[in-house]
Amino acid sequence: MTQPTDPSRMTGPHRGLATIRTRGGAGAFLSLFVFLFACWVLLSDKRDAFHLGQGAFSALLVTFLTYGVMFIGVRRDRNGQKVSRFVFSYPWHRLPGYAAWLLWQILLSNIAVIRVILDPSLPISPCVIRFRADVGSALGRLSLGNSITLTPGTVTLDVIGDEFVVHALTKEAADDVLTGVMRDRVKAAFDLGDAEEALKIQHWHEEAAKRDSGRHGRASPPGEDGAS
Repeated sequence: MTQPTDPSRMTGPHRGLATIRTRGGAGAFLSLFVFLFACWVLLSDKRDAFHLGQGAFSALLVTFLTYGVMFIGVRRDRNGQKVSRFVFSYPWHRLPGYAAWLLWQILLSNIAVIRVILDPSLPISPCVIRFRADVGSALGRLSLGNSITLTPGTVTLDVIGDEFVVHALTKEAADDVLTGVMRDRVKAAFDLGDAEEALKIQHWHEEAAKRDSGRHGRASPPGEDGAS
């Protein structure tokens, strides 16, 4: 019996065709093409057959080249089978509420930073904090990291698994991050119930615990650095 070819081992057009067959199917491919072509029609003032043909060809080419990166996670269906989650399946109705809340937080943080700058005593207390944020998906971690950086006074330095390393300008800004309010907002907006991502995070923690155990003779609990 012939085994299906792994798309990750293929290159060029063959990989694109294999990805279409194994990931989202023709339906997802067609929906992306229709979306791109519709955008082209809306942005173009040419409606003759020649230019529409050019637009269709361009949309088809871009669809073929970018289709493989339009998946935002993997979930498991009721039978336990892996199912790729296409970008159009994301519940986009969650986004406006989160975007409005984030804009409000950016405004408040701007005001806080301006106050610090205008204060003659310059009351800053720069610090680097680490915390874990189980936001459920790679999309959630990306959104949380970017949201922290977009908020004046804090910058995401690194993300390792579900551990975030953040620089804060003041203690108040660090405390705001550590409260977990933004984390909870991101999880509510971007958590896709991605069981596969949860397994990856669990595996990462297990590997980190093994490395710590081999280095110190035992696994160190969070926050313990071996000092008495």
